[in-house]
Amino acid sequence: MNDESTGFRGARGRRHRRRGWHRLRRRATIDASGAHVALWDRDAAALDAAKASLGGAAVTHAFDVADAAAVDRAARESLAALGRIDVLVCSAGITGPNKTVWDYPVDDWKRVFDVNVHGLF
Repeated sequence: MNDESTGFRGARGRRHRRRGWHRLRRRATIDASGAHVALWDRDAAALDAAKASLGGAAVTHAFDVADAAAVDRAARESLAALGRIDVLVCSAGITGPNKTVWDYPVDDWKRVFDVNVHGLF
């Protein structure tokens, strides 16, 4: 799963709380399901925290999904570590600056597409 160090604790956690599942611990859920997890994110510290919240039961890769060579390397390493991939969640995404179209910097526009479109490819 990419961008999951924050997303796993963030949006999914909020969804579980709304459904009244806040008492379920992610680690227990993942352990009970027998899932082996690979987490990808740019933020190595957030990955470490997410891995710790899973009891250390995760393969982590810190890199930028806009870097195709890094994505390829992380995919190969994740596959080698896990043996196979049964479920893939691509959730990386950024919004860029909050500006009017005529004030929006071209480099920021390209970065949004590099992450949100090309990074998921």
